[in-house]
Amino acid sequence: MKSILLYTLIGCCLLACSSVSDSQLEQALQLSGENRPQLEAVLDFYKNDSLKLKAACYLIKNMPYHYSVDEYYRSPDGQKYRPDIAVFKDKEEMERHCDSLARRGYRTERHKVFDLVSLDSAYLVDNIELAFSVWQKPWAKNISFDDFCGYILPYRAQTEKASLLRRKLMERFMPMLDSARVSTPLEACILLNERLKEIVRYQDTGLPFYPTIDETYRAGIGLCEGICNLGAFVMRAVGIPVAIEFTLWSKMDLGHNWCAVLSDGRFYSFGPGEEQPGAHAERLIEKYYLQPAARCFRYALHGDAGAGDGDPVRHATGGDRAGGSCAECRYPERMGVLLHYRRQKSIRGPRHVVAGRRGGHPCHCPENRFQLSGFLRNGVYPERCGTGHPEKDLR
Repeated sequence: MKSILLYTLIGCCLLACSSVSDSQLEQALQLSGENRPQLEAVLDFYKNDSLKLKAACYLIKNMPYHYSVDEYYRSPDGQKYRPDIAVFKDKEEMERHCDSLARRGYRTERHKVFDLVSLDSAYLVDNIELAFSVWQKPWAKNISFDDFCGYILPYRAQTEKASLLRRKLMERFMPMLDSARVSTPLEACILLNERLKEIVRYQDTGLPFYPTIDETYRAGIGLCEGICNLGAFVMRAVGIPVAIEFTLWSKMDLGHNWCAVLSDGRFYSFGPGEEQPGAHAERLIEKYYLQPAARCFRYALHGDAGAGDGDPVRHATGGDRAGGSCAECRYPERMGVLLHYRRQKSIRGPRHVVAGRRGGHPCHCPENRFQLSGFLRNGVYPERCGTGHPEKDLR
């Protein structure tokens, strides 16, 4: 009888999800192994709330694409150890410490901890409840359910360790936004980002491991990837829809990350704790060494972003997709997007940002006309514009 009720519940959950995802939820549950009861407990918890059940389906069906990178030192006697970046005064001191560990026989270890088999029902339910509680704020209440799922609901940004700080960050920063009476995601982002300038700064930690949100927040330092992970997490905790974007520099073996806030159907780039929307786009264009390549990508929780096959098994094995390869399943969620660092004449918010005009070819989507930045010229164009419509061939 219990098994019959369980399959009935799963069937109802599948009906609550879109037709494209009918098989994805069941695939995710099958891949979760011994953690399946935890995921089913989330579905059971929301069986009488259709909207939250849809949100739970969204998270679970996309969990096969995501994992944390767990990195640490292993001592000669088998103990795990990860240096705390907050107790070292600079990069050089951390590097000397790590060198001493190597001389004493410590070895680095790196493991993938997949969300499907590691996240429990309490964590997921708490994340969903907190996300829904901020969705009704004045600056967030007009965000569609799809955008809510994509840019507020997610519990992770990239491959950082899943953090328990969401409630703490919400309680810390929400009063500031409430008292400021901001009404749009852009206004909220600009105000909060100004506060982040006092909390985190760009500085190499010297730690040879992928940063966690908790240690970046505690130490207040990090490189662009760690700062962006923290920035996106903080913004989402208070109901601001934010994504992380990145590019690879063609002139050097490096890349660059930044955040983008979704407001009134458009994304506005910014540097967490650094440049505000408008000023950030200006800096990327004016500083030649920061100029991204013609292709940039936006991280999204949904693994079928733009590709349409939605097969978590193919991602788990690093198989090719319509939009490219999975890159060892680290970034299966890459979305080709247009660098919409458009030369907007104004951005409405606590600050009035005026940006100059720069040459380029226009996007031909009638819903989203703007100038492509100058560095996207020379016959190289992105695949899609900000609205998601295929862009006309301008070559």
